[in-house]
Order: sequence, then structure tokens, then C-alpha cells
Amino acid sequence: VVLNAGKVLEMWQWQHGEFHARTLPLDRLPVENWRRLYHDKFIPNAIQEVWPERKGTMNLDFVKFMEENVVNER
Repeated sequence: VVLNAGKVLEMWQWQHGEFHARTLPLDRLPVENWRRLYHDKFIPNAIQEVWPERKGTMNLDFVKFMEENVVNER
């Protein structure tokens, strides 16, 4: 479960990078789905469980975006 949650976060970071590179428009960035998967009882909160550890290894822009738009939003 932890490995899968880490892979999900890596995919989200990649999508966020594509948004910043302007190859993915904001309306195609699935932030609502990210919120749902982060906050819902998804394989019991695996993404919530790995986020504190994984965010230290991720791009700072992505971490800031996640904290503002996913972690602290419902």
C-alpha cells in the first residue's frame, strides 16, 4: 500500500510539473480527484500516511501546491 501511495504522489508531481511547463492546462489538472483520494478512506488513508515523509523528497512548488490545494482543502 505504501509503495502504491508513493507512486500516486510521484504521478501527481509529474502532472503538476506538466502544468507548470504549460503542457497541461489547469482545468485538466485533476485536483478534485487528488483531494478525494487524499481525504477519503482510500486504502486506509495511505496517501495521507506517506505524505509527511514523501513531501521532503518532492519538488518544493509541488509541495506548496499540495499543502494549499489538497492537504488543507476538502
